[in-house]
Amino acid sequence: MYNVNFNKLATWILPVLMRQTNFVKWLNGLVYPIARIHEFSFLLNRDANLYKLAHNGQVFSLLKLLNEKFDRSEKRIKIEDGLTRDRIYAFVTNESKPLKLIIQAESDAIEIHNPEDYADSGTDFIVWVPNNLFSQEEIKMKAELDFYKLSAKRYRIYRK
Repeated sequence: MYNVNFNKLATWILPVLMRQTNFVKWLNGLVYPIARIHEFSFLLNRDANLYKLAHNGQVFSLLKLLNEKFDRSEKRIKIEDGLTRDRIYAFVTNESKPLKLIIQAESDAIEIHNPEDYADSGTDFIVWVPNNLFSQEEIKMKAELDFYKLSAKRYRIYRK
């Protein structure tokens, strides 16, 4: 229904007595701009819309989409769950005591992280991107993720 051959359609609409070679060629010349618009605007837009409909916010679908668009040859982009570190407090915030960091053996060491690395920071999933891709395609990648992810999901993009 959507794929129309305008040259054949114009020929079929002509009365049989007018279907001479020169007249059909002239008519095809008149129909040519409409056929090009149909091919390059409508059909390409249809293919792009079908591609968008084939993907959704699921992890496997996002991963496939990102690797197809940004790292087709090596497929190095990965998606993981958000960070789930629990906060460790050295003192209760009401105590107003200074925090003293003591370097101890590795078994007793406490890791210090960025505020967004904890479970309550609001990051639902993390996209790991190689350095060379991140610098070139960061804005496009964020736009793709924002389009496909669920509206309630939050993400962060990290470099490998």
